[in-house]
Amino acid sequence: MPEIKPSLHAYRGVPYAKAERFAEPHLLSFDASLDYSERGPMCPQFHVEGDRKWGDTGHCEQSDDCLVLSVYTPVAYGEQVAELLPVFVYVHGGAYRHGGSEQKLSDLSELAEREHVVCVSISYRLGCFGYLYDPGFVPVNLALQDQMTALRWVVANIRSFGGDPSRITLGGQSAGAQSVAFLLAELKEPLVRQALLFSAPLGLGLSASKAEKMAAAFYRALGGGNVDAGRQKLRTASSDELLAAQYAMEQQFRKGMAFQPVACRHIPDEWRCGLKRAVVTTQADDGSLYVPRLIRGLVTWYAFAHPSGKYVRYLLKQGVRAQYHRFTWQAEGSSYGVAHCSELPLFAGYADTWPGAIFMGTADASTIARLRDAFIPRLGLYLRTGEWTVPSDISSVTD
Repeated sequence: MPEIKPSLHAYRGVPYAKAERFAEPHLLSFDASLDYSERGPMCPQFHVEGDRKWGDTGHCEQSDDCLVLSVYTPVAYGEQVAELLPVFVYVHGGAYRHGGSEQKLSDLSELAEREHVVCVSISYRLGCFGYLYDPGFVPVNLALQDQMTALRWVVANIRSFGGDPSRITLGGQSAGAQSVAFLLAELKEPLVRQALLFSAPLGLGLSASKAEKMAAAFYRALGGGNVDAGRQKLRTASSDELLAAQYAMEQQFRKGMAFQPVACRHIPDEWRCGLKRAVVTTQADDGSLYVPRLIRGLVTWYAFAHPSGKYVRYLLKQGVRAQYHRFTWQAEGSSYGVAHCSELPLFAGYADTWPGAIFMGTADASTIARLRDAFIPRLGLYLRTGEWTVPSDISSVTD
């Protein structure tokens, strides 16, 4: 991993909120006296360190106390600058059940250093910790509340890191991108100027009735077959016990995204967030990692492409300068085509983070570095000006 350059400052593992288990988050202020040189924790999850299926994750501790973010900035905290910089707030993906802002593959230091922008990557609660649906006993969609709280932390504090709170681009990938759509729908004030949704599965969702059945199955697994016993054990069980119950429930329903936002809409009745510009992207074969080859195209259209186009049309009607982008670059040697997650190596982590990932075929670090050289300046241009100049096939760029 490249070392952080003298021109870049990284503040890792910054607590943005505090929350008791299965309770709402409460915004924290920034404590400049603490050391932020080490990566912070991520939410407890099924995680095999060293498994490069999704890229080199690096090492992160797992903890219930995981409401942290990382700030990558050319400006030291408290330093006076002549002009504040644009801000990119990034919500990681991971099927609502894995990942974290502190992982190597969520690191945004290269983007911040090369494009002279401020980048913030946020962690939030996952799986049963963030999306257990039991209204009246557990607040609904805690993870979305975490993300909204993190956004408010950025608005309140980013000026001290050289960032302009009036020039925020809120972005995410996969589950993180769908979360961005939900957050924009909930915003009642103009906190975000631009949005960038990478491969959001906007055609997927979970109804309250289905979520209730899954919660009951989770409680039965946690309580030895008894729903009430599982509910009473919820706040005293260990993280491993909760994860085991989550795994048992997922096996019963054969559903890898059993815990996810419940009864949420990305197209609200009233649009009030003040968004100015948005780019919504998909991969040409977003469904290829998850279903047999015969129905890849159908799943790509149903879960990703069609709802993304519909969302862009909705945004345009609200006066947002929105556009749809379809990635067509395919990693050489990949049997998954233009696969879901193929955009991540273009800007997140480092070039050496991604070789060996399931969607990257035989691409090596030097190939990925050349693609990043083409993509990162164009992403920086969008963050600064709102102009999207990325071609469908990024490998076609020769400059």
